[in-house]
Amino acid sequence: MKSLPDALLKTNLSLPLVYRGKVRDTYELSPNELLMVATDRISAFDFSLPCGVPGKGEVVSRLSAFWFSATSHIIPNHLIRLVDHDHSFPEYIWRRSMVVRKAKRIPVECIVRGYLFGSALLEYQRSGKAGGVSLPEGLVKGQKLPVPIFTPTTKEEKHDRPLEVEELVEMVGNEVALVLEEKSVELYLFAAGEVRRQGITLADTKFEFGYDGEHEIMLIDELLTPDSSRFWVGEGYGGRSLDKQPFRDFLSSLGWEGGTPPPFIPQEVIQETSRRYQEAYQKLCGGKNGSY
Repeated sequence: MKSLPDALLKTNLSLPLVYRGKVRDTYELSPNELLMVATDRISAFDFSLPCGVPGKGEVVSRLSAFWFSATSHIIPNHLIRLVDHDHSFPEYIWRRSMVVRKAKRIPVECIVRGYLFGSALLEYQRSGKAGGVSLPEGLVKGQKLPVPIFTPTTKEEKHDRPLEVEELVEMVGNEVALVLEEKSVELYLFAAGEVRRQGITLADTKFEFGYDGEHEIMLIDELLTPDSSRFWVGEGYGGRSLDKQPFRDFLSSLGWEGGTPPPFIPQEVIQETSRRYQEAYQKLCGGKNGSY
């Protein structure tokens, strides 16, 4: 088997480190700007695994930059520029880093689902609802929903928790809650239409928002990547997944879903995950922001 290049698991820049997350290392560039570096770390079941997926960080950053540009007519975002061939930064972080505006994060993950899958399917099977939204009887796994539904969760270090509408309003206020829902659904519908032209189904995705210096809401973090979305090849459920769901499925098949040290990940699983991310980049934006 062809060996993989080394995965980048950690950065060490001569800048103030603001936060080291499950995937990204974030540094302060100035009072108003941050440097977000997407490593090749991969997380599953709210756990960052010790292995990495070579090239993953480049895909996540470049896809995010592509989508931030493509959706800027819907809502402003924090992207200033993608770091590429910029000698003010080490070469090893080129193509996997973004310079962004600082934002005060709104501690909510804004999930929009167009298809019944994942935790929404489990909730539906228990209660007939998904994210607290009542759904028609008789829906099956992977079925397209009558309309996309907004199912926000908390944004927490360990396990996120579903939010009822009333809880969201209590957290951020009615006006902001409406903006989060309306913009999330609008972004989902726009992106779903765009990827459909490439023969891809966007099953669900996650958005994050923050306030800029003027307290205006803007889109932050990453956007429409295989880390934050489910993409299926073809029309609807049943095609190949261009995301990290198969990686999660492999872990589940071993009986691991977090809470204990993770199992050994074979090289072929890492290699297939790397290939899937690269294919997602090529299919979703056709290499429009530079060749991968």
